Amino acid sequence: MTVRRAVVALWLVLSGSRTGSAEPCAARAEVSGDAAAVARVSAELAHLGVVTGRASPGCRGVVAQVELDVEGGLAVAVRDGSRRSEGRVVGDAAIAAAWIDSWLHDDLDGTAWLVASVPASVVVHEGPPRPSAPPPPVVAERALLDRFAVMVAYEQSWSDDGVAATGASGAICLRVGRACLGGRARYAQEADRAVNLTAMARSDASVFAIATLPFVAGRMTLAPELGLGVGRRSTRRLDGCPPEPPPICPPNDPTCGGAPPSSCIDSSGTGGTGYVGDAFSRTTLTPRIAAAVRLAVPLFDHVWLDGLASVTFAPFGHTGSFAASPVVDPTNPGDVPVTELSLLALPGESSGGLLLGVGLRIGAP
Repeated sequence: MTVRRAVVALWLVLSGSRTGSAEPCAARAEVSGDAAAVARVSAELAHLGVVTGRASPGCRGVVAQVELDVEGGLAVAVRDGSRRSEGRVVGDAAIAAAWIDSWLHDDLDGTAWLVASVPASVVVHEGPPRPSAPPPPVVAERALLDRFAVMVAYEQSWSDDGVAATGASGAICLRVGRACLGGRARYAQEADRAVNLTAMARSDASVFAIATLPFVAGRMTLAPELGLGVGRRSTRRLDGCPPEPPPICPPNDPTCGGAPPSSCIDSSGTGGTGYVGDAFSRTTLTPRIAAAVRLAVPLFDHVWLDGLASVTFAPFGHTGSFAASPVVDPTNPGDVPVTELSLLALPGESSGGLLLGVGLRIGAP
């Protein structure tokens, strides 16, 4: 009997000890992260009856880190005492609180893994990284031939006075963002032509600083281009052969007849032009403005067939006629009567014109 009483007493003591140790304590959720997000989630947890703060040793607890997502939601990362962790993005604070609360009641593996045994500072440090905005896209480095372009072209132009010229151009530009910045040089030559009683030759050279902005149109590239620069235009007279002086014959010489054969070659090349003898040549420098459109058609890798249409303006040029000087020495074979000076004037320079060209382009379109 005494032994039975002792066993019952020992069972009561042990049973009371287990009951004391199993006395429930409040499960807690420690919330950290963005201040605005923490306030919203903590308020929703309070509505669910969840106590926030660090869990006491031996009690259930989780650590939740919340941040405002770049798309307007909330990024939530949860870690429990067994170092199990998970992160997700939810729509609002109520959903975030409900998900955190589900971790406090998760009993898949029993209650041991819900026991808070790791200090909060360690949990935050070892937890998943804080959600952040996506990194900027990686831009692949351009190939060398995608950074610049070189072009040569054959060009035909027509000035506003109806005169045509043939020439060539070369350009180079460097890609800066979407644009291509560089320079272009041109040279054009008018065909020699007769004007009234005389003839003339004219050439034009110009250089431009250019800016091009290409747009892709299917397999082709369309590129408006603007150019600012300076031009040098040269006008000169092409003289015919001077008249031969009459032969000097001794008196009573029956062998003296016509003039000796001429050794002059008509430098004008136009034939039938008169001789003026003023050696006229005039060069002018004027600013230039050019607006163009290029069309690049691919031939091979980084090789393009380039078409160009351009309108050029040359303000402040010499648009008036180049008049001949009055004669001062009537005995000079090149002298022309004042009444015929208007027939010896050379036309002035044009103030603009249209240009078409075709060429090859290597590098960027």
